[in-house]
Order: sequence, then C-alpha cells, then structure tokens
Amino acid sequence: MQINEIIAKGEDLIREGRLPEAQEQFLLVLQYDPENKEAHNNLGFIAFAQGYPEKALLYFRNAIAIDPLYMDALLNYCHILRSLNWLPHAVPVLKKAVALDPECAELQALLGEASAETGGDEDVKTVSRPGAGPTVRPIRVIHLPLIIANNAITLSKHLQHLGVESRVISYFRTWLGYRGDFNLDLDDLDGVERQRRVRTFVEDFLDHEAHKYDIFHFHFFDSLSTGTSLGGWKSHPERDDFWDLERIKGMGKRIVVSSWGSDVRNNSKLVYYQLKYEDPDIQLPYPPLNRREQYGNIWKFAQYADAMVHGDYETINHTPWGMMIPIGLDLEPFDLLLKNHPGKSDRMSILYAPSNQFYKGTAYAEALLKRITACYGDAVEIRKIHGLPYEEAIKRYVGWGAAIDDIASFSFGLFTLEAMYLGRTVFTTLRKEEYFGDDMKLKAPIVSVYNEEDFYKKMVRFIDGDNRDLLDSYQTFIRERCAASVIARRYQVLYEQLMAGERIEQFVSQAWNREFNNFINGQKVDVRDYYPKVTDILLKRKDYGKLMHEVEMGMGLSNDGDLVAKYIFAKEATDQGDRALNLRRNNAAFVATAAFREYYQRARDLALSSHCP
Repeated sequence: MQINEIIAKGEDLIREGRLPEAQEQFLLVLQYDPENKEAHNNLGFIAFAQGYPEKALLYFRNAIAIDPLYMDALLNYCHILRSLNWLPHAVPVLKKAVALDPECAELQALLGEASAETGGDEDVKTVSRPGAGPTVRPIRVIHLPLIIANNAITLSKHLQHLGVESRVISYFRTWLGYRGDFNLDLDDLDGVERQRRVRTFVEDFLDHEAHKYDIFHFHFFDSLSTGTSLGGWKSHPERDDFWDLERIKGMGKRIVVSSWGSDVRNNSKLVYYQLKYEDPDIQLPYPPLNRREQYGNIWKFAQYADAMVHGDYETINHTPWGMMIPIGLDLEPFDLLLKNHPGKSDRMSILYAPSNQFYKGTAYAEALLKRITACYGDAVEIRKIHGLPYEEAIKRYVGWGAAIDDIASFSFGLFTLEAMYLGRTVFTTLRKEEYFGDDMKLKAPIVSVYNEEDFYKKMVRFIDGDNRDLLDSYQTFIRERCAASVIARRYQVLYEQLMAGERIEQFVSQAWNREFNNFINGQKVDVRDYYPKVTDILLKRKDYGKLMHEVEMGMGLSNDGDLVAKYIFAKEATDQGDRALNLRRNNAAFVATAAFREYYQRARDLALSSHCP
C-alpha cells in the first residue's frame, strides 16, 4: 500500500471516529516517511481530540518544522495555543511563515493577534503572566557508552538541529579519534584502572546527572556498568551485570538500544558466507544466531528496553524483537570535500578501507586487486586506507573510480554510503536472502559479487566502461534514504512516541526466541550441527585460522568436547605449542578421557587425509 493510501485510510478512520485505529495508520506512515507533514498534523489532531494538548503541540510543531507554510498545521497549532491562553508562543513560527509569504493576509492576522497578547514583549520564551504557561520542553537524550562508526556523534548533531537536547558519552576514542561530549578515555588503561575510572563515573552520573535526561540511547548492547567491547569493563564486580539498566528504568526513563552488527550477531555467519564465496556449491547448515554470552546480554536489555533499533532488517533476526532505522550519513563533511576537490582525475582509483581485515574480506579484495594490477598496471591506482584518524581517512576517499567493502560477506556498512556519496561505484557482497521488507540495502545501487571470478569480471567491466557520471544518482539515493538529517527525524519521532507512551511496532524474531529457549533450558543451541560440520571442512582444508575462529564462536552451543580437541590440534599444527599445552592443562580432566583421545585422533585424521597445501 502506498503512503498516500495509508493517509487516506487514516483520515477515513478519523471521520468515522475510530481514533486509535487512525493513529496506528499515521504512525505507520512515519516509520516509512518521518518527514510526512500530513501524518504529523493528523497525529496532532488525534492527540488533541483524545485530551492531550501538549502532545498535540509537539506533532503540529513537527509538521511546521517540515513546512513552515503548512496552513493546516499552523492553524491547528494556534488554535490549541489560543485555547490554553498560550498564543504568544506562536509568534516565532508565525514570523517565519510571514517572512516566507508576506502577502498572506491570514498569516498577518494570526501574527497580529499573537503579538498583541505579548503586551509588546516579543520574547515569548519569557512570557510569565498568569495563564501563559511554559513552553514545551525539548526532549533530552543521552547517547552512551560507545561511538561506533561515528553513529552516536552524527545522530546527536542532527538531533540538535531538530531542537532535541542531545549529548554523547564516549568510553573510548579508538584509533579513529572519536570525541563525545563526555569522554572517559579508557583506551590505554589496564583492567584495574579501567574499572576504577568507570566505577567513579557511573556512580557520579547516576546520582547527579541521569535525572536530567528523558531518553537513554545505548549503542552496541553495552551499558554504563557492563560491556564486552574493546576489552570490556565491569564497574561493580560485586553487582549483577547491567545493573544500571534497572536503576535507569526505575527512574522512569525511556531506554533505546541500537545494535550495529557484531554486538548481536554470531560472527560464524561471516565464515558461513565466506565459505560460500570460496565454493558456491558447498553445503552447510546455518549457524546459531548468537554466541553464548550474547544470548544473556541481549536478554538483559530486552527486559528494560522500550525499543531495539537496528540499522537494517538483517540484524533484527539476531534479537528477540526490533525495528529498523537505517544508518545515517552526515553529508556536511563530504559536501565540503567535494567543494574543495571539484575536479576529477583522469586516473581511476580503487579504494578500500578494511577496519577489520578478517571480517571485511581483505584477503578476497587483495586477491582481486593483484589481478587488476597485473592487467592494468599503473593505469588504475589502488588506495588502501587503514589506521588513519577519520578526518584524515575521508580525504583519501575523494576521486573517480570504485570502492570495495565487505567482500564475501552478506551486507555493507557506512563506508559504502560514504564512498557512494562521493561518486564511487561500490563492490560488495549483499545476500538478499538475509533481508525482508523495504530495506534500503535491497535498493542500493551497488555491485554485488559472489565469488572470485564474478568479482573480477564485474570489476573489469566497470574499469573498461564509461562510469564518470554516476555522482548525481548516487547522491540522490543517499540524500533521500540515508542522510543523517532524515534519520535523525526518524529517531525524533521514535523518542516522541516513547515519551507519549505510544505503542512502537517491532518485528519479532521467532528463530531467536526458539534458540534462546534452548539456551536457558540447557539444551544444545546448535541443533543443525553447524559447528561439527564446518570445523570438519576447515580441518580438511587446513584452514586453521577460520577453524580456531569457529571454535571460539561455537563454544557452549554445540559439542564442546569435539571443538576443544580440534582447537588443541589446530594450535599444535600452527606451531603454537605453548598455547596448546596451556589448553591441555586447563582442560586436564577432559583431556585424560577416552572421548578426548577419540576426538583428537579424528581431527588429526581429517587434516592428514587432505592434500590441500
């Protein structure tokens, strides 16, 4: 159903007096089009009809912010303010509207009426005579405790542009030099000092600052007290993990948590698709959705979060429920880059920026680039960006040509959007079977590649083609779907719905709930036997790097005895005898059993049976 049809249905329901059903229709519109002024206006009408004038004012102000000359919303806004004896508060929006349309007699009359009631004092923020009432306070949001791919900083910046009071707490700067409004700088601290600093901060913040905020927006399924990212932290070892969530909820605050991928996803999924990239005919069962510790962490947040937000529909499957709001790209620094570098070099360049070489498929990208260099020589420049501060890195993005992101994976990230906005054609691996609904990624103008030969042929076709005039179409796509200003508006709508106590539509992952049920009942989560099968394959290939990765991902989900034996064998086979010995000592009771000897001999036989180099 088209948005206009949903709006028409909602307006019919209003005429029939079925306001709750009408409200659901307009909230649905805002999920897909947060800048829809008609939906905001109609939600304001419904809120006023239901006896919530301040809530109605928020919706009408949103509609006016989108279109300052939207007369329906202006009249509704003034009508409510007049009924509350607050009409002077309409002066700023009416002045703006009159400046845009000075010939409109209706606007002039409204402005005259509102100005007359100020008694000559046009600073309506200070109107304090009896009955005037206060202005509606902006929503206050705190983002915490991590900055992932600049998301919290970008979102906070554009929320502030919309009038939301937004701040960022950052525990780490990372090599990219991220800086929030409050920074703990934990990067180089040892465990004892890290715990001390976090403990002091958490106690002070919860006692003296937390009450100032309405929305606590957590990023990456880490809380103030408990986290597993970047070495992890636990502020109060004597307390339960994530105890601060209960404290915050007890203060009457709303909690939003955003996932950004590996915080909720078992990274075996990446190996699963890498193996399919290497051998499209390989037969493997699907891996479990989470690692063992993730099930518990996610469930902790599920007990307290009012909304779980995901950057695409793929990650929703890895949590019990959730909604989708895409990643937002701050266009301002990229517009500045293009302004300062308007020309296009005659020399094509291929750009790639692997933040994690294993997960980003760097080996597959470099194999391709080696072939391209052999074929084209210096005619094509290869640019590898790694380890630079963000502001320095993006300067290297400018230029004509292609970009490579997340090869042999199933999705793409922020780097794809950045490169595309600068006019580069992005080569990545998008597995459409992982997505549903109207996910932006399904419509993205990217080049998806599924094996080495497919990658090479498509890249050669691009290099030999005429690809210099794609900037406008790429920028249009990003501006309409991924611009941070658009995404911030969607979050503003979500925050307002939460503050108003409205129901948030969230998708439920039945697969996650089935796996979690097995987990909490002590049953095997890996019911499809992914780990025994994938580690057998990797042993035969002598791919010990992926093998050890998969054992680490699978512990506690499958047959741990089989995995431990394979892990010890892999350490020994890769000249890590000391670590293998430590593993044997740490698992001495099991190593002494006949079962271990059987598993170990089988692992050895599988490796020796292969003729792979």
